[in-house]
Amino acid sequence: MRSIIAVGTLSTLGACAHSPESNPSATTEPETDALAENDPSAQAEGLVERAAALDEQVAADLERLDALQLFDVGELVGGDASEAFHCYGPCEGAEAEVDDYAVRAQQLRDMVDLAESTQAADTECPMDEVDEALASLRGLEIVEVGQFVAEEAAASPYCYNLPCPEDEARAHETNCGRAARVVGLASSR
Repeated sequence: MRSIIAVGTLSTLGACAHSPESNPSATTEPETDALAENDPSAQAEGLVERAAALDEQVAADLERLDALQLFDVGELVGGDASEAFHCYGPCEGAEAEVDDYAVRAQQLRDMVDLAESTQAADTECPMDEVDEALASLRGLEIVEVGQFVAEEAAASPYCYNLPCPEDEARAHETNCGRAARVVGLASSR
């Protein structure tokens, strides 16, 4: 009798082993995903990775804006999200701080895209409007906006150690183009 019970018990156990309720992989995955969603260290790691990706984006966008040589480019206004991680992991409110950083990073990206696409007008030289345009860009509080980057003609030994007229004309043309782009950028914001 003992062998019949053992066989009956084994067949019952075998049936249970194949049922979805007893299959470890069927029940472990959702629990693992749920645990990852509720795991503070996994959330912290994701937040740190997101902030690092935003840091890279901001650095690249600042370089792009600086390469246009329209004005001296400072840092992103408001800094980065590093303060959110000075508490042996994410501080309270870190997610909101990273979200704010993401918004400011996107504003910078939009500004740089617009600056790159703004073309200088062929006939205008709005040098007298540059200071007002720079003040307007500073008022946006996206990036630290410095002084207008003006091209200066270098002195030449061929022109009695003074800038040659053609070099002065070229510098003036460059400055007019930059001024038009700065004014165009400020007016489009």
